[in-house]
Amino acid sequence: MNKRRTRRDTSLNVWPSFTDLITSIFIFAMFLLILTVLHNQLMVLQNQETKQQLEKYREAAQRHGFSPDPDSVRDVLGIAREYEDRMSAGKGTEVPSCWVREDESIEYIFDINLTPKGLVVRETGLPHRGEERRALKLQNIVLNQDISEASFLSATSSLFEWSKSRKCRFFVRVFDSTGPTEKSIYQSRLKTVEAHFYKKLVSNEAF
Repeated sequence: MNKRRTRRDTSLNVWPSFTDLITSIFIFAMFLLILTVLHNQLMVLQNQETKQQLEKYREAAQRHGFSPDPDSVRDVLGIAREYEDRMSAGKGTEVPSCWVREDESIEYIFDINLTPKGLVVRETGLPHRGEERRALKLQNIVLNQDISEASFLSATSSLFEWSKSRKCRFFVRVFDSTGPTEKSIYQSRLKTVEAHFYKKLVSNEAF
Protein backbone atom coordinates (compact mmCIF):
# COMPACT_ATOMS: atom_id res chain seq x y z
CA MET A 1 0.00 0.00 0.00
CA ASN A 2 2.69 2.46 0.93
CA LYS A 3 4.76 1.68 -2.17
CA ARG A 4 1.81 2.27 -4.49
CA ARG A 5 1.08 5.65 -2.86
CA THR A 6 4.69 6.70 -3.27
CA ARG A 7 4.67 5.85 -6.97
CA ARG A 8 1.45 7.80 -7.50
CA ASP A 9 2.81 10.84 -5.67
CA THR A 10 6.00 10.80 -7.75
CA SER A 11 4.10 10.70 -11.04
CA LEU A 12 1.98 13.70 -10.00
CA ASN A 13 5.14 15.78 -9.44
CA VAL A 14 6.23 15.51 -13.11
CA TRP A 15 4.26 18.71 -14.00
CA PRO A 16 5.23 21.99 -12.24
CA SER A 17 2.75 23.46 -9.87
CA PHE A 18 0.90 26.71 -10.66
CA THR A 19 3.11 28.51 -8.13
CA ASP A 20 6.30 27.22 -9.78
CA LEU A 21 5.01 28.35 -13.20
CA ILE A 22 4.25 31.87 -11.97
CA THR A 23 7.66 32.05 -10.29
CA SER A 24 9.41 31.04 -13.53
CA ILE A 25 7.49 33.64 -15.53
CA PHE A 26 8.37 36.30 -12.95
CA ILE A 27 12.07 35.40 -13.06
CA PHE A 28 12.06 35.51 -16.88
CA ALA A 29 10.33 38.91 -16.83
CA MET A 30 12.89 40.24 -14.36
CA PHE A 31 15.67 38.94 -16.61
CA LEU A 32 14.19 40.82 -19.60
CA LEU A 33 13.81 43.95 -17.47
CA ILE A 34 17.46 43.78 -16.41
CA LEU A 35 18.54 43.38 -20.06
CA THR A 36 16.44 46.40 -21.04
CA VAL A 37 17.92 48.53 -18.26
CA LEU A 38 21.46 47.51 -19.21
CA HIS A 39 20.78 48.30 -22.87
CA ASN A 40 19.40 51.74 -22.00
CA GLN A 41 22.39 52.49 -19.77
CA LEU A 42 24.75 51.49 -22.59
CA MET A 43 22.93 53.81 -25.01
CA VAL A 44 23.19 56.67 -22.50
CA LEU A 45 26.91 56.07 -22.14
CA GLN A 46 27.35 55.99 -25.92
CA ASN A 47 25.35 59.22 -26.29
CA GLN A 48 27.47 60.86 -23.61
CA GLU A 49 30.65 59.79 -25.42
CA THR A 50 29.26 61.12 -28.69
CA LYS A 51 28.33 64.40 -27.05
CA GLN A 52 31.81 64.70 -25.56
CA GLN A 53 33.36 64.08 -28.99
CA LEU A 54 31.11 66.71 -30.57
CA GLU A 55 32.08 69.21 -27.88
CA LYS A 56 35.77 68.53 -28.61
CA TYR A 57 35.17 69.13 -32.32
CA ARG A 58 33.25 72.31 -31.54
CA GLU A 59 36.06 73.64 -29.35
CA ALA A 60 38.66 72.73 -31.99
CA ALA A 61 36.65 74.52 -34.67
CA GLN A 62 36.38 77.64 -32.55
CA ARG A 63 40.12 77.61 -31.82
CA HIS A 64 40.80 77.59 -35.56
CA GLY A 65 38.39 80.41 -36.28
CA PHE A 66 35.44 78.35 -37.56
CA SER A 67 31.94 78.95 -36.29
CA PRO A 68 30.14 75.72 -35.35
CA ASP A 69 26.65 77.08 -36.09
CA PRO A 70 24.60 75.15 -38.73
CA ASP A 71 24.88 77.81 -41.45
CA SER A 72 28.66 77.86 -41.22
CA VAL A 73 28.80 74.08 -41.22
CA ARG A 74 26.71 74.03 -44.39
CA ASP A 75 29.05 76.57 -45.97
CA VAL A 76 32.08 74.45 -45.15
CA LEU A 77 30.34 71.32 -46.45
CA GLY A 78 29.49 73.17 -49.65
CA ILE A 79 33.13 74.10 -50.15
CA ALA A 80 34.15 70.51 -49.45
CA ARG A 81 31.61 69.16 -51.96
CA GLU A 82 32.79 71.62 -54.58
CA TYR A 83 36.39 70.56 -54.03
CA GLU A 84 35.37 66.91 -54.18
CA ASP A 85 33.50 67.51 -57.42
CA ARG A 86 36.51 69.18 -58.99
CA MET A 87 38.75 66.32 -57.92
CA SER A 88 36.41 63.58 -59.14
CA ALA A 89 37.72 61.43 -61.97
CA GLY A 90 40.94 63.44 -61.96
CA LYS A 91 39.14 66.53 -63.26
CA GLY A 92 38.96 70.03 -61.89
CA THR A 93 42.66 70.52 -61.37
CA GLU A 94 43.53 70.42 -65.07
CA VAL A 95 42.18 73.85 -66.03
CA PRO A 96 40.47 76.67 -64.09
CA SER A 97 36.88 77.81 -64.34
CA CYS A 98 36.11 80.07 -67.30
CA TRP A 99 33.90 82.27 -65.13
CA VAL A 100 35.01 83.36 -61.65
CA ARG A 101 34.10 86.17 -59.31
CA GLU A 102 36.51 88.76 -57.97
CA ASP A 103 37.12 86.55 -54.93
CA GLU A 104 38.03 83.71 -57.35
CA SER A 105 34.92 81.68 -56.48
CA ILE A 106 33.25 79.82 -59.33
CA GLU A 107 30.31 81.13 -61.35
CA TYR A 108 28.13 78.45 -62.95
CA ILE A 109 26.95 78.95 -66.51
CA PHE A 110 24.05 76.45 -66.34
CA ASP A 111 21.89 74.39 -64.03
CA ILE A 112 21.32 70.93 -65.48
CA ASN A 113 18.68 68.47 -64.32
CA LEU A 114 19.19 64.76 -65.02
CA THR A 115 15.82 63.14 -65.76
CA PRO A 116 14.58 59.76 -67.01
CA LYS A 117 13.78 61.39 -70.38
CA GLY A 118 17.04 63.30 -70.86
CA LEU A 119 18.63 66.51 -69.59
CA VAL A 120 17.01 69.86 -68.80
CA VAL A 121 19.24 72.94 -69.11
CA ARG A 122 18.48 76.34 -67.65
CA GLU A 123 20.52 79.51 -67.40
CA THR A 124 21.79 80.62 -64.03
CA GLY A 125 20.93 84.07 -62.71
CA LEU A 126 24.04 86.00 -63.72
CA PRO A 127 22.84 89.26 -65.31
CA HIS A 128 26.37 90.66 -65.45
CA ARG A 129 27.27 87.80 -67.81
CA GLY A 130 24.54 88.62 -70.33
CA GLU A 131 26.85 90.14 -72.93
CA GLU A 132 29.27 87.24 -72.62
CA ARG A 133 26.45 84.75 -73.03
CA ARG A 134 25.42 86.42 -76.27
CA ALA A 135 29.00 86.38 -77.52
CA LEU A 136 29.22 82.65 -76.82
CA LYS A 137 26.32 81.98 -79.20
CA LEU A 138 24.39 79.64 -76.98
CA GLN A 139 21.26 79.74 -79.11
CA ASN A 140 21.67 76.09 -80.12
CA ILE A 141 21.15 74.98 -76.52
CA VAL A 142 17.46 74.25 -75.93
CA LEU A 143 16.48 75.53 -72.48
CA ASN A 144 13.91 74.37 -69.94
CA GLN A 145 12.86 71.15 -71.62
CA ASP A 146 14.15 67.60 -71.88
CA ILE A 147 16.73 66.98 -74.59
CA SER A 148 18.56 63.78 -75.43
CA GLU A 149 22.19 63.13 -74.52
CA ALA A 150 23.17 63.34 -78.20
CA SER A 151 21.38 66.67 -78.60
CA PHE A 152 23.05 68.00 -75.44
CA LEU A 153 26.52 67.06 -76.66
CA SER A 154 25.87 68.53 -80.08
CA ALA A 155 24.45 71.80 -78.72
CA THR A 156 27.29 72.32 -76.21
CA SER A 157 30.19 71.25 -78.44
CA SER A 158 31.02 74.77 -79.61
CA LEU A 159 31.03 76.01 -76.01
CA PHE A 160 33.33 73.15 -75.06
CA GLU A 161 35.71 73.94 -77.93
CA TRP A 162 35.70 77.62 -76.92
CA SER A 163 36.71 76.68 -73.36
CA LYS A 164 39.46 74.33 -74.58
CA SER A 165 40.94 77.07 -76.77
CA ARG A 166 41.19 79.30 -73.70
CA LYS A 167 42.43 76.52 -71.41
CA CYS A 168 39.49 76.79 -69.03
CA ARG A 169 36.26 74.91 -68.43
CA PHE A 170 32.72 76.05 -67.69
CA PHE A 171 31.15 74.81 -64.50
CA VAL A 172 27.53 73.70 -64.14
CA ARG A 173 25.33 72.73 -61.23
CA VAL A 174 23.82 69.26 -61.61
CA PHE A 175 20.49 68.12 -60.14
CA ASP A 176 19.19 64.55 -60.12
CA SER A 177 15.55 63.74 -60.89
CA THR A 178 16.07 60.10 -61.85
CA GLY A 179 14.43 57.39 -59.78
CA PRO A 180 16.03 55.13 -57.18
CA THR A 181 16.04 52.22 -59.67
CA GLU A 182 17.51 54.31 -62.53
CA LYS A 183 21.14 54.37 -61.46
CA SER A 184 22.41 53.43 -64.92
CA ILE A 185 20.41 56.29 -66.46
CA TYR A 186 21.81 58.70 -63.88
CA GLN A 187 25.37 57.58 -64.55
CA SER A 188 24.91 57.92 -68.31
CA ARG A 189 23.43 61.42 -67.98
CA LEU A 190 26.19 62.50 -65.62
CA LYS A 191 28.92 61.19 -67.92
CA THR A 192 27.34 63.20 -70.74
CA VAL A 193 27.55 66.40 -68.69
CA GLU A 194 31.15 65.66 -67.68
CA ALA A 195 32.13 65.32 -71.32
CA HIS A 196 31.89 69.11 -71.80
CA PHE A 197 31.71 70.64 -68.30
CA TYR A 198 33.00 70.49 -64.79
CA LYS A 199 30.17 69.93 -62.37
CA LYS A 200 28.90 70.55 -58.88
CA LEU A 201 26.34 68.04 -57.62
CA VAL A 202 23.41 69.70 -55.84
CA SER A 203 21.37 67.59 -53.43
CA ASN A 204 20.08 70.12 -50.91
CA GLU A 205 17.68 72.01 -53.19
CA ALA A 206 15.15 71.22 -55.90
CA PHE A 207 15.69 72.05 -59.54
